Amino acid sequence: MTGQATFGRVGDNCLNYAETGTLTLADGKDYAFERRYIYELRGGGFRVMFDEKPPRLFQDVDLDLSGGALIGGGFHNCAPDVYASTYRFDLPVGFRIAHDVSGPRKAYGIVTDYARR
Repeated sequence: MTGQATFGRVGDNCLNYAETGTLTLADGKDYAFERRYIYELRGGGFRVMFDEKPPRLFQDVDLDLSGGALIGGGFHNCAPDVYASTYRFDLPVGFRIAHDVSGPRKAYGIVTDYARR
């Protein structure tokens, strides 16, 4: 997958997040993707909400400082599948979000590296 992600400020403690891009499969077929979230800052971390009306919780993430990076984890039960995620912020260089998705319908990992343009 390749694409672009943007953050926009919404109030004092919220950011809108939007990602768009293209997924290219091994057989060469391309598929467009788009996803939106709301990141809500809170003491010690943040919440990731699906950008829906009303917003719905995806993950609640607590952050700790480790080796100069902010690191945290989140969990989402999308029964019968689960999303276990890690967040690593090496600012101002960039950050990484990794999702391990498992269950009877899904079994895959997604690692996304973010770098500022």
